[in-house]
Amino acid sequence: GNIDELVNIPVSGSINYTVTLSIPANFTGSLRNTATVESPAAVPDFFLSNNAATDTSYSVVQIQESIWNDID
Repeated sequence: GNIDELVNIPVSGSINYTVTLSIPANFTGSLRNTATVESPAAVPDFFLSNNAATDTSYSVVQIQESIWNDID
């Protein structure tokens, strides 16, 4: 679900959230996470263009391969 929390972040500050999920082994495609912020009505925000960010991660197929030689 969504994280909806009222927080006070100092200038140049940051907040980190950790989300854990299970991804099915047969998943293909991409995972997308978008974070948005909104200032209180009494606080002017002159740079609305920096209020959202999206991260996209693409699935990677891992192949395990073993190679060996028999020596007689």
